[in-house]
Amino acid sequence: GEGIGDSRESADAAEACARCGGQLVLHSSAADGLGFTFCEGAVSSTLPASSNTSASSETASHCGQDVGDLRNEDAAVEACLQCKGPGAYLDWDMAANDGAGFTSCKSAPSACGQGKGDLRSISCAAEACIACGGTGLAFDPSGADGFGATTCQFSPSAALPQANATQTSAAATPLP
Repeated sequence: GEGIGDSRESADAAEACARCGGQLVLHSSAADGLGFTFCEGAVSSTLPASSNTSASSETASHCGQDVGDLRNEDAAVEACLQCKGPGAYLDWDMAANDGAGFTSCKSAPSACGQGKGDLRSISCAAEACIACGGTGLAFDPSGADGFGATTCQFSPSAALPQANATQTSAAATPLP
């Protein structure tokens, strides 16, 4: 239920946060002033026992999301997985928060590696695209209401094998 902007009125976001025992709270100054909705007070039963410090508890309550690069912090990774499920990952935007950066937790890419945001550097997204018969991922920064969207690209020959075969044979046949 967390993300950029105010998602407190979203039934899906509220339900996802409630499943973790939390409540949606908007931090209006986060995400370069766009605001960020966090699921605060969520309980993560999968966090390691060593993560009982107040900083780790705070990070866990935000699904591993916070200012700075938290991609290598075990508590943040576990909190992200707890919130968004298997395949979730931490993404760091070094330009956010006036250069301080911001780590956000993103859901696993959908079938064929497609999803909101730039997923081209996520290995499981690229692998999913290839597994679907795609040639690679492409990012459209104007997609997904301005957040950008990653799509799996398919070669024209894979999408239209019969039409391509006809074009190839016609191009190879000399005209009278």
